[in-house]
Amino acid sequence: MLVLYLLTLKISKIRKDIDQNEYIKKINELKKLPKLISNSLKEEEKIQLIAKDIYSIFWVNKLEHYILKYFLAFPDLALSEIAEKVSMSNSAFWKRLRKLESEGFIEGKANILSQEALGLKVTVIAEVKLTKNTTQALNEFEAAVKQHKKILSCYAMSGDSDYLLKIVDKDIRDYEEFLRENLANLPYISSLKSSFALKRVKNSTHLPIPD
Repeated sequence: MLVLYLLTLKISKIRKDIDQNEYIKKINELKKLPKLISNSLKEEEKIQLIAKDIYSIFWVNKLEHYILKYFLAFPDLALSEIAEKVSMSNSAFWKRLRKLESEGFIEGKANILSQEALGLKVTVIAEVKLTKNTTQALNEFEAAVKQHKKILSCYAMSGDSDYLLKIVDKDIRDYEEFLRENLANLPYISSLKSSFALKRVKNSTHLPIPD
């Protein structure tokens, strides 16, 4: 192609379709081509590296996404089986799993027991108000709550209540005893309102993993 272009320029000059100055200008432009080609190739290399990095980040995130999904959906599968499902070697999978644990994506592993089978037939949601909201009061209340195994969860709340507790017990009588002997004696308690769950509609430990 380059030879044909040079030939065309030469014929154009002979036929006086272009003058000497135009001919020299075209020749000088051709002399710049190697540099332009070289620069273009360098830019192409940069683009390829950037594309590779973006793909790598995307694939790593996608791969970890798959690991978390399988880890959550199939808790009974051996880790080697999950590694196979995400097309990874066992060593690479273990390394990625440890990374997810160190970054806090996986907080731990637990077997989920049946509340009913254990005889814990009552679930109570308790709304708590404190007498004051100083740092000391909050810290002491939270520390005391953590000591009671029947309190499954405790949330600091906005709005009318300071805290929301989820409590399980054998029956209403046992809960009343727990209320009198333990809940009522939590530090800085101003008021406590108990609501009893009539039916468990949903109780999932599976967090939604975005697609």
